[in-house]
Amino acid sequence: EVADKRFDSSLFSPPSVVQSLDCVAVYKVKLKFLPQAAYRVLDEFTHEDIKENIDGSFSVEALLPCDKWLVGYVLSFGDCVEVESPLSLRQDILNQAEKIKNIYKK
Repeated sequence: EVADKRFDSSLFSPPSVVQSLDCVAVYKVKLKFLPQAAYRVLDEFTHEDIKENIDGSFSVEALLPCDKWLVGYVLSFGDCVEVESPLSLRQDILNQAEKIKNIYKK
């Protein structure tokens, strides 16, 4: 049964896209959050995915679905997050930010 299978992260080779056993493509995403985002980081990611940095910021490495939802999710953190990898996600965020900027620039 598919429901009994788990994604084997050891098969992953960053920063490429991988296919999980349940047929959901995921990215291994590396994010850096400002301390102001601590409440969301601690609520929304597992303890194993989070590293608190000396400066109070948080580094997160997590497997997240690589679809349009991910861009919106990252943008929901506003200027409190930076995508460190994959580069393709950084570019997707930049493209969406440009579209948003153009709407408000009118």
